[in-house]
Amino acid sequence: MANMINCTACRNTASSLEPAHIYVAGDYSFNNDVLAEYLSTHTRFVCCQSIQSSNLKTLRLSGPGFDRSLLIFLDCASRGIRKVCRRTRFKRNFLQNHNCKVVCFNVEPQSDCDKKALKRGLDGILYNDQSISMFSKAIDAVLNDEFWYPRKILEQHLFNCKQGPAEPPRGEILLTRRQQEILNLMKKGLSNTDISDRLCISPHTVKTHIHRIFKKIEVNNRYEAVQWLDR
Repeated sequence: MANMINCTACRNTASSLEPAHIYVAGDYSFNNDVLAEYLSTHTRFVCCQSIQSSNLKTLRLSGPGFDRSLLIFLDCASRGIRKVCRRTRFKRNFLQNHNCKVVCFNVEPQSDCDKKALKRGLDGILYNDQSISMFSKAIDAVLNDEFWYPRKILEQHLFNCKQGPAEPPRGEILLTRRQQEILNLMKKGLSNTDISDRLCISPHTVKTHIHRIFKKIEVNNRYEAVQWLDR
């Protein structure tokens, strides 16, 4: 499905997740319509509109009356997407924005794009040989503040990041005991649901703690939080 799906906007109607605007951005209008039709028919997400990669800069990420998160799927097969991603403004507006999640799709399995995406702080990837049904699973995961990467990629990355004891450096704002506990479980690769079960607290409480951790240590995602922990 290398070039089958590109630019479409969707809205998550699941009651278990916060409201969100979901966009799939690329250069192929026909494929946008195909994806919109599929998601409308086969998933619980209602598709609303299409967006070209050149129009990503027009998306409103915050402001009065804006109370929803954003999830943007980027088509790696689109030249326009590759061009947009090289811009500093894209990193500042999307990758460093707490209200925005970014996932790449149409990723070549044999390339190193998955490792680069994780290193840059993207929330997940979808390979070009995966089923279209994986989109709904990826949406559930990233809107729940989880990464959507193969386990081997995450394990290798965490192994490379491991440099010493997981303790906050001196001079930094210390986390509470519970926040340290959650951050260390995140480093082990546990999802929000796994952390909830381990600590006997609700998934919503886990998500709240994670948001406070990000704000306190001034990071934007789980990858940066683990890096902060290993400094």
